[in-house]
Amino acid sequence: MPFAWQIDYSVAFVQRGLEFMREGGVLAYVITSQIARATYAGRLREELLRYTLLRLVDYSLYPIPLFPDAVNYPLVIAVKKSPPPRGHKVRVTVYNTGGDHRDFELEQDALPLYAGTKHPSARRSPWVLAPPEVRSAVQKIIASGQRLGDVYEVMRGVMTSLNEQYIGTLVGCDKARGIVKLQLEGGRTVDVEEFLVHPFVRGEGIDPYSYKWDELVIFPHDVNTLEPLWDPDQRRVLELLGLPGRGVRVSASGGVAVYEVSLEQPLACNRMGAYVRDVEQRLRGAGFDTQRVSPCGVDACLKIADTAGREVLHVSLEFQCERHGSQCTCNAIRCHIVGLRVPGAPFATRHFCSALEKLLKRDDYKPELPPWAVFRVSRDKFEGYRVAWQNIAKHLEAACMPARADIELCGSKAQKFLVLDHTVNFIVERNPRKVLRLLVYLDSDVARALVKLWARIVRGGYYRHESVYVGMLPVPKGLLDGTLWAFLDGYLEEPDLNAAAVKALNERGREIVGELLAELKITESEYRALVEWSRWLNEIAKPPKVEVIEEEEEGDKEE
Repeated sequence: MPFAWQIDYSVAFVQRGLEFMREGGVLAYVITSQIARATYAGRLREELLRYTLLRLVDYSLYPIPLFPDAVNYPLVIAVKKSPPPRGHKVRVTVYNTGGDHRDFELEQDALPLYAGTKHPSARRSPWVLAPPEVRSAVQKIIASGQRLGDVYEVMRGVMTSLNEQYIGTLVGCDKARGIVKLQLEGGRTVDVEEFLVHPFVRGEGIDPYSYKWDELVIFPHDVNTLEPLWDPDQRRVLELLGLPGRGVRVSASGGVAVYEVSLEQPLACNRMGAYVRDVEQRLRGAGFDTQRVSPCGVDACLKIADTAGREVLHVSLEFQCERHGSQCTCNAIRCHIVGLRVPGAPFATRHFCSALEKLLKRDDYKPELPPWAVFRVSRDKFEGYRVAWQNIAKHLEAACMPARADIELCGSKAQKFLVLDHTVNFIVERNPRKVLRLLVYLDSDVARALVKLWARIVRGGYYRHESVYVGMLPVPKGLLDGTLWAFLDGYLEEPDLNAAAVKALNERGREIVGELLAELKITESEYRALVEWSRWLNEIAKPPKVEVIEEEEEGDKEE
């Protein structure tokens, strides 16, 4: 099956339907409209273009759920199993969030976003279901520059996978001890070291040219390397035990971390003592002092200290053995680890160890990480300027924010990371001239309108502004080389680039639009058609008078 790897069942239904049909037969389905946009459906789109598309009706923005008990984005598709005649046009109907609809015809060959280009996946690219005058403008713009994703890496913010243990609001300070009191998402109040706490920006806190934060995140990572904080001696001990590696399973019980390691070669039960002695020898060879602890509830209990006598860890070894007649072999070892700590942070250690079981169950957790690590953290995400936007929003709305900022915490100024949540996407740029131009462009009516044409739709008229979709946005050549909007350089005196962009728009907004249209090689009428279509899609509120709408809106809030 050519589409067996796809993740949407509708893909398989369409494929099988085409297989069962005789030549000249007509197939009509109500399926998800995501097949017109999602990257996973690219191969299906290419296959469908081999046949004659008769009808496309897109209900993905329609305010009344056609199937009330399911989240859905319906698309009616009718296809004839025969090659399309030259110049064949498809009848298309698109509904908006106000319940209104528009009818038009599009040449079938012009449906893909990159139709007529040399893009290697032109026939697999998303379908642009928009009137011909809008499609014409898009084709010109696509030809005018590189894709954003080919120039910049579009990144996503960090993920805790357990916000209730990391995110909270400030409710108290103990400046003398360097401790802050946070009320976490779940309602629990904890004390934690101030040096671990940083402002936390969610996607919902980003608006055009502005952002806000009202929460803090416990961020147990090194401020220089961005690596998760881990006591180096403890990490070395675990490495000597072979624990942070592949095939290791990690869990917790009663605040104790349990690492289970499968042995490459089965170990005879009478060799367990020799194995423990070998472990002790390895630890001592690395400069650690080991002592047997008795009584011991498992096969061996070790107290491990450094050369100065400072306690490092308590390790208990439990061999997983099986008996077959007179033979006894061990295939795995469970290492019970007591004493893991966030270096220099006893309060944070107490907090995280109390939630050890939940931390180790997180989907993104790997044995080579300390239990409290935050995921998707990398140094390049905390450098330069970050031009950021919400992952899911009705419109593409961007703001510029630095990697670090001076904030007031507990009555004094402190430089902190601005930690972006995974609901934020962003690009990093060090050159303020390019940042200002990118910011103005991403918040322009043109960029907003373009992304709506191919980004995946979410219920309620929202769009997924993920890396793959914003990465498709054409970036004018003049924006990158500085020839577009050269006068913006005069606004760089403003200390805040968001304020600089707003000032430039207020003073020279008409020039900004005029130069952009010239750079994109589109006319004023094409610009108006593009922008008006964008606004019609999800900015014109005319909700039908149907009670089910209120129920659907309530469901949106819950989701």
